[in-house]
Amino acid sequence: MSLDHIGNHQRLNVSFKFFSLCAVSLFLIYLDLSGNITSYVRRAIALSVYPLYSIYNFSIDTSQQVSFYFLERDDLYEQINKIQAENDELNIRLQTLESFENENQRLRDLLNVIPREEINFLASTVIDSSMNPFEHRIVIQSGSRQGVTIGSTVISAGGVVGQVFSTTDLISQVILITDPDHAIPIILPRTGFRTIAYGIGNETELSLPFVTPDQDIEIGDRFVTSGLGNTFIPNFFVGEVIEFSEGQEGPFANLRVRVGFEVNQVNEVLVLNKN
Repeated sequence: MSLDHIGNHQRLNVSFKFFSLCAVSLFLIYLDLSGNITSYVRRAIALSVYPLYSIYNFSIDTSQQVSFYFLERDDLYEQINKIQAENDELNIRLQTLESFENENQRLRDLLNVIPREEINFLASTVIDSSMNPFEHRIVIQSGSRQGVTIGSTVISAGGVVGQVFSTTDLISQVILITDPDHAIPIILPRTGFRTIAYGIGNETELSLPFVTPDQDIEIGDRFVTSGLGNTFIPNFFVGEVIEFSEGQEGPFANLRVRVGFEVNQVNEVLVLNKN
């Protein structure tokens, strides 16, 4: 078979297919114009395609919702982290303000215990302490350069703490009234009774060993400094009577006086000097 014969055969096939498709198209156009057959076909095709269309739309909607969900979740996490950071910053500021407020309140309490007479005072901070049964001492961050002198009375908001026994240019050591080697002259303002209170190595109590049971002393009485010996400035609170009873041995009473401060809570003190 020659090449020309093959080419003619292929052209005849293409022509036949073309005319066949044209005939089918014209027939379908005729049917569409003459009746509702094609409408039924369209509906059938539409019904058959509808599930695929629904699935496609569902997949699109689902993908969009999932995308929105993750975007919203990321935005929400970012907002939560931002709010948490702001909350942490506010908490830090609040703690700082509370610290300043507490410090100011303690300083106001210290100033309130100073009598109206002319007394020089210096506010100072406790930087160290030595507390054991044989020694009750603290170190304050003020020295001779700030005007601290040996023998100066040291008080807190709770009353007399002790007195300066050693000082350098920048720091001073204070012996507490609870130290076993310390004694302080005191007076009971209600009756005028005078005596001496001794430290016994107890952080909260003083001993008054030479008081007889017949003295007019009641639970709750408050002793203050008497000023005898010119060692302590007078009229500062020292301690409160928590027990007064007859002693089991000897002529003296069992008298317990609780001091007005707690060593572990004393952070700021005032150093007092008379003009």
